Amino acid sequence: MTRKAQTAYALIREIRSGFQQLKKLSDKMNADAGVTAAMQSVLEHLVLNGPQTVPQVAQARNVTRQHVQQRVDELVMQGYADFVDNPNHRRSRLVQASPAGAAYFDTLYGAELDALDRVLADVPDGELQQALEGLRRFRSVLDQI
Repeated sequence: MTRKAQTAYALIREIRSGFQQLKKLSDKMNADAGVTAAMQSVLEHLVLNGPQTVPQVAQARNVTRQHVQQRVDELVMQGYADFVDNPNHRRSRLVQASPAGAAYFDTLYGAELDALDRVLADVPDGELQQALEGLRRFRSVLDQI
């Protein structure tokens, strides 16, 4: 194994660990609303990308359709998402963030940005930008595999 491969594997371990930490924090921030990190992720996708079919959301997020369907059903039950007719397909409805879902996401997004400002106060902007660019290049390479 090359040094580069070892470093990449260490990066992967950090990403996995960081993901779990962020999931825990998200679950904690959303606990009062009954929204899980997975539900928040689907809601975020809908707010940022507009109405889509469940398979489209799943493909964009690299998860199974069944996973997204379960999260969407939970969001609909809580009033954070709605199904609407799909003009391009009679049977495959679109799901969209409801007004309550969009408002909830906006509030949560602001709270998350405030939390990130506190957590990252001592991290230079340049380091964050470099990490972002590196992760984007890494994902781009993975997309080609």
